[in-house]
Amino acid sequence: MSLKKSFIKSRNSFKVTFKVPEQVNPEGKEIRILGGFNNWSWEEAPALKPTNGTFKVDVELKAGSTYEYRFMVDQSYWLNDGLADAYTPSPYDNVENCVVVLDLPETASSVAAPSVAAPKKVAKKASKKTTPVAKSKTEVKVDFTKIEGIGPKIASLILEAGYITYEDLAKAKKKELTAILSAAGKRFQMHDPSSWAKQSKFLAQGNLVALKKLQDELKGGRKA
Repeated sequence: MSLKKSFIKSRNSFKVTFKVPEQVNPEGKEIRILGGFNNWSWEEAPALKPTNGTFKVDVELKAGSTYEYRFMVDQSYWLNDGLADAYTPSPYDNVENCVVVLDLPETASSVAAPSVAAPKKVAKKASKKTTPVAKSKTEVKVDFTKIEGIGPKIASLILEAGYITYEDLAKAKKKELTAILSAAGKRFQMHDPSSWAKQSKFLAQGNLVALKKLQDELKGGRKA
């Protein structure tokens, strides 16, 4: 899956649909999308609305552009988008922003006037800048069952919630993972995700020695 984008030729823009899985926000807290298109301002950011098991919002953005963005929940914590086109380092250590790339369709660019075609060059340059750090579902293969305490079903829940790389899970907060488990039903609420982010960090680093040392101290994901 990827971001849904609908080109609006008459306005030289795209309607982009941004989504967050319901299980990531079981309490129904307010989620807004902040980014370069609204100056990273909570007050100017549109809110996502609950629709058929997801929270989503449509945002109209200028074609031929590239934007960075993230989701913010209740002005308390951030979420990344598992459907983003790419990811790029933010000004903060160990934090990445999501990227949406809005290249002009070929049919539109072939008939566009020079004044319209100009932004396409900007988008191409911006895309090139973010390519080295881009991650996608097809490029990154993970096996969350390598983490002590995570079985195949929970691994699927984590992927569905938008955590698609070891780096993503390494940045997850315990309350976010607990919310995913709670939303999945009582049989999952007994699991303790306290060590999952740390284990995932070691997997992301390829530090299997440190991972084994930590897992030897755990039982079912908890400190033994």
